[in-house]
Amino acid sequence: MGDIVKIHTHYHVREDNISLYGFLTCEELRMFELLISTSGIGAKSALVILENIEPYAFALAIITNDEQKLTKIPGIRQEDCC
Repeated sequence: MGDIVKIHTHYHVREDNISLYGFLTCEELRMFELLISTSGIGAKSALVILENIEPYAFALAIITNDEQKLTKIPGIRQEDCC
């Protein structure tokens, strides 16, 4: 209570929707923006990913092809990996 909190935001505009997403860290915001720029990943899927794994851990899992870590994230199947 009484602390100053900085929230990093992304203003998301689509033909039928305008949304504002907030993140506690720059890393979360950057990963969200990277994810939604990826074909097949929308804002909801990106949020699910970020709710289940830290941005650095997700990036490391992608780089090292860590299927076990990636398939623990809801919505990511083994067929989607590697």
